[in-house]
Amino acid sequence: VDQIYYVLYLKHRDQPFIFSDTRSIREDAPELNDRSLAAFVVEELIQQQGVGELVNPIPSETKLLSILQDGRTTTVNLSNEFAERMEGTVEDTEATIAMLVNSLITLPGIDRVILQIEGVTPDKINGLSIRNIYEFMTDYYPDK
Repeated sequence: VDQIYYVLYLKHRDQPFIFSDTRSIREDAPELNDRSLAAFVVEELIQQQGVGELVNPIPSETKLLSILQDGRTTTVNLSNEFAERMEGTVEDTEATIAMLVNSLITLPGIDRVILQIEGVTPDKINGLSIRNIYEFMTDYYPDK
């Protein structure tokens, strides 16, 4: 049975930098039976624990409401908690969105991500203006 590789990100506790962690899951894993790989990755991203100086800034109460693929664009619909409980600076918030966007874009067949809260793309989250469509975000890697 083949392994499927995917990437999850964590954010540095004190700086808006994100760090990748490559993981794998068996193609026939029961966790993939009733949902897409993209849905699995978003739920893993929300639930993952921090390590050392790396933290998961996604509010832990956040729920994935739906995820829809349209061509190479994926729309991720998250619960209100993602927006309402987000903490930190505008850069921290954008780094958190980069964690989500980049985790999805590293999957095959996804080039763009639309972020929704309760079915609507918000104007702002925690002071950050939200883009209509996200592509891979390189601003938050420490080697820049």
